[in-house]
Amino acid sequence: MKKSVLFVLFLAVLVLNCAGSGEFEVLPGNPPVIHDSYAPRVIRPGAIWRVYLHVEDYDGDMKEIVALLTQTGSAPFPTHYTKLKGEDSKEVAGYLYLSTPNDIAILGDRFQVELLVRDQRDNTSEPITFSLRFDFGQPQEEIPEKWKGQANRKLGYITNEHISPSQGRPTRGDGL
Repeated sequence: MKKSVLFVLFLAVLVLNCAGSGEFEVLPGNPPVIHDSYAPRVIRPGAIWRVYLHVEDYDGDMKEIVALLTQTGSAPFPTHYTKLKGEDSKEVAGYLYLSTPNDIAILGDRFQVELLVRDQRDNTSEPITFSLRFDFGQPQEEIPEKWKGQANRKLGYITNEHISPSQGRPTRGDGL
């Protein structure tokens, strides 16, 4: 009996000591999960490119969508952060958009956007990447049926810089 009481006291002192010293690390929460996504691969110059996402964080602490836009042969555009608040920090479905120039010179250019979602503990979802090119001859792609419900749910824009044909240099813009 004495041995078991001493052992319990020893464990209690050990646990209290460790808890006060900061040696126990707070376990990180679950990272956000991108359940589904969609973006057309080809649009006409001047069209608005929409990237649809359905994201959930089981901890309910998502804070932002991070977007990095790159143009082939150019430096990346500035990283853009779309803040998520309130109900959107648990689960959200909607779209981000990118305004494109109505310029024939953009037809040869290719773009990529990489998206990930970050939570309050800086856990991140797996990144997803979408490619974009421009073509006047191809008809505009229809939004898949499952995304039509989110067609009016704008989450934010991908960058506040307008893309500039062939040069890869952003020019100041105001979004949509």
